[in-house]
Amino acid sequence: MLSIRDNNIENGRFLRHASLGIAIDREHWGKGYGREAVTWALNWAFRRAAMHKVSLRVCGYNADAIKLYESMGFVLEGKLRDEVWHDGIFWDYYAYSLLEEEWRRLYGHEKKDEEV
Repeated sequence: MLSIRDNNIENGRFLRHASLGIAIDREHWGKGYGREAVTWALNWAFRRAAMHKVSLRVCGYNADAIKLYESMGFVLEGKLRDEVWHDGIFWDYYAYSLLEEEWRRLYGHEKKDEEV
């Protein structure tokens, strides 16, 4: 499942910030679907939906996802301590984001006229 939530309307203004979340069934872990989904979401967010920022949160027990997001250029913005109870212990949540200019620099995308 891939979810891009646009909670960008504040007082009638478009804020250009989307939240990203993905969930992949355990039997499909390690096959590159996470990278494929995030790549698609970033392309859509920055090229088609005119987002300035894409953010996400990930739980500390999900080391593979953290490694993926960091390898794709997401920057750690902060930590929510003991935010989630999982398997008998509390885990921190980490907040990451990627800005449009960072994405363009990392992935070599120049802004085109047909983009929003």
